[in-house]
Amino acid sequence: MIVIGCDPGSRRFGLAVLEDREGTIRMLHSETISLLHADLQQRMHTLWHKLEAILPRFPLDASALEEGFLGVNARSQNVLAQVRGLVMASMIHHSIPLTLYSPRTVKQAVSGNGNAAKDQVQRVMERLLNLAGGVYGEDETDAMAVAYCHLLSRPRGHASGERRLMPGRRS
Repeated sequence: MIVIGCDPGSRRFGLAVLEDREGTIRMLHSETISLLHADLQQRMHTLWHKLEAILPRFPLDASALEEGFLGVNARSQNVLAQVRGLVMASMIHHSIPLTLYSPRTVKQAVSGNGNAAKDQVQRVMERLLNLAGGVYGEDETDAMAVAYCHLLSRPRGHASGERRLMPGRRS
């Protein structure tokens, strides 16, 4: 199974493509998409075109996206909701089933601690995927964690903290 994990951000967007082959999980691709344009519309344009370039490169079976958490800044939450909406639209456009995971569920799945700090998640992902330390940014390792969480949770079905938006496989 090949899954893309996404860590949405309005300035930096992490993504990672992981493959599970007979119980061995390895990373096929990861990157941080820089969205430093001042204008939201331009950032969304850049993200859409980056996803359109990446998604066809891999025979993806599924996608996983981290849900937002409730923050104090309503404007930031609104922008992140728009980013997640764009990702959802892209996955629908490519007929890739999408599952949403809460940040707590992702952290619990990969580190055993739902309150793990970003640097802890980063170290765990480097160890789990046998990656060189310090090479990958937090956004990329967070995306790896989302994809890894999906690969761990799929045999058990719907874990708490996940919402499946497009059931079944793509045709």
